[in-house]
Amino acid sequence: MRYCQSTGKSNNAMDFFGGSFDSFIYESSGISYCNNMKFCVQCRYSSSLEYCVECKQCDFCFGCFGLNNKKYYIFNKPYSESDYWALIDKIKSQMLQTGEYGQFFPLTDSWVSYNNSSAFVDFPLAEQEARQRGWHWQNEVESELDLSKFSALQAKDIPDDIADVADDILDKVLICEQTNKPFRLTKHELDFYRQHKLPLPAVHPLQRIKNRFVFRHPYKLWKDVCFNCKKEMHSGWDPAKKYKVYCGPATSKKLFSYLRERWVNLDCCIL
Repeated sequence: MRYCQSTGKSNNAMDFFGGSFDSFIYESSGISYCNNMKFCVQCRYSSSLEYCVECKQCDFCFGCFGLNNKKYYIFNKPYSESDYWALIDKIKSQMLQTGEYGQFFPLTDSWVSYNNSSAFVDFPLAEQEARQRGWHWQNEVESELDLSKFSALQAKDIPDDIADVADDILDKVLICEQTNKPFRLTKHELDFYRQHKLPLPAVHPLQRIKNRFVFRHPYKLWKDVCFNCKKEMHSGWDPAKKYKVYCGPATSKKLFSYLRERWVNLDCCIL
């Protein structure tokens, strides 16, 4: 496995994000129970697919979308086995000449605007820079919802104690205190907050997700020095935070031995 993340029980994969029970996966995301997949997204129980999206139980398909239980398809059209390989040879030869083959789907073809994607959270760009790269950008769309038809509740008017919240809160529209966007509560949410004695949220659900992303470890490496051997290394921890960061397994083994000696007499151990 090389350059992979969020995968489980997979092997022989590279540039792979999100999947399980896979083998021989390259430049793909959201793959499960598959084999020999290249440049694919959200495919399951399939093998020998390239540039396919949302395909299930398929074999030997190229450039297909949303297929189920198909074999020898190109651009969602069926071919005989011999015709399939002949056309695949022509397509790949052309793509190799233009430099397209071997690359994942370009961001210029993404159906999600950059500023509404998870990439924007980890690698934020200004609108002008994203547009210069040819990536989609969607400005905030003004809501056409007529709030005068609803009973709107500002964040400051939401009860602090869940015990003071009546069932009619489900018929009201809450106004986010950070974005001013309206949102509603479901009965399941209200039941959950009551069960755990939690106050109602005053922030829109999507904004809550964005707020939590701030606490996630960034996809970034810094140059640092091993606290033990003093050798230069790359670390996932910002040196400005002054953490004691160690390099290789040998150094880690020394650290674990030190911790074991220090906490050997404690009732619990963090190791």
